Amino acid sequence: MANTRNTNTKEEIILLDQESARFMKARTEAQRVQFMPTLIALLLAFLLLGMSVLEYLSPNFILFAEPASWQVLALKQIIHFGLIPLLVITLVLLIYKPSIDLLARHKDKPLSIFSALWLGIAAAFAYYLVVVLLSRINVLDLAKSYLPASLNTFEPFLHQSTGRAVAALSFSVLLPTVTLVPLLLGLFLTPLLSSEKRMLSLFFTCLLGALLPLETQAFFAYLLLWILLTRIYVTGSGLITAAIAGAVFMTTLMLAPGLFSLLSSHFIAWQSTSDLQGTLLIFALLLIILVLGLPGIFHFNLLDRAERRNQLALSVQPHISKHIEKTKDRLTLSWILIAISLVLFALSLIADYFL
Repeated sequence: MANTRNTNTKEEIILLDQESARFMKARTEAQRVQFMPTLIALLLAFLLLGMSVLEYLSPNFILFAEPASWQVLALKQIIHFGLIPLLVITLVLLIYKPSIDLLARHKDKPLSIFSALWLGIAAAFAYYLVVVLLSRINVLDLAKSYLPASLNTFEPFLHQSTGRAVAALSFSVLLPTVTLVPLLLGLFLTPLLSSEKRMLSLFFTCLLGALLPLETQAFFAYLLLWILLTRIYVTGSGLITAAIAGAVFMTTLMLAPGLFSLLSSHFIAWQSTSDLQGTLLIFALLLIILVLGLPGIFHFNLLDRAERRNQLALSVQPHISKHIEKTKDRLTLSWILIAISLVLFALSLIADYFL
């Protein structure tokens, strides 16, 4: 009898030791990744600001000037949306060694993927129609200039050959999606949400995503994109679902001018009609697109309600968010450094626009 009690006591002690070890490991990891978003923002800001400064200080460095050929344009995309984000991801993974759960917390469900795909199409085409409408009533100078520059530059290659079309989509859509979605959503946004400042975390993520391409006129296109992606991600959907929405959004923006011209030429002889008829066509198309996008919006709203109801708020990891040390000084320093990095991004954007 005494031996049985001793055995049970030893087993309980072992279980307690294991639970304590798991607790300390989770607490340590939570503390380590707390400043991970700050490092990501600062590294991106300094690297891209350095590239912008180098472009204007060195006459021989023309990579980020107006691209002169297909090869130069492709190299620019590889550096800006490939090498720099991958370098930041590598440094962050080496320094913090975050758990895989940080990037793969949720499963990608077929219905969510379909909703994200359709919502990406609706959001992109609605944005383009709004820009065309504002351009038509002389609020904007040229509709095409308010699309991302890479899409405008690569768009002619879609009509040359299959190989050129695949390459154009790879450099302008696939490359930024593969690198930026896990970086900004998985490694940047997720630890920020663990600070319980949900709206501030979403604001910084969307602003960083909009500033990172360093395109002044396409700022609102990228801002809309990251509002869409963060909304999809915080509802509990995975990175694959968000990546599909982002890729479809960018692809639709690239194809939107051609699709819009095709629709206008079939329904109304665009050049021979009055401005009123053309404006009414834009309003009709915009209304149709917005209505078609409502199912996707409702789907992710329902997911978000279920997420809140089950108390599974997005965090570093569900079981360790309560272990994070939330001292006032540490949080304040983190937010200040992120704000400084965004100011550096804004300076890069201003330099790119005026110089």
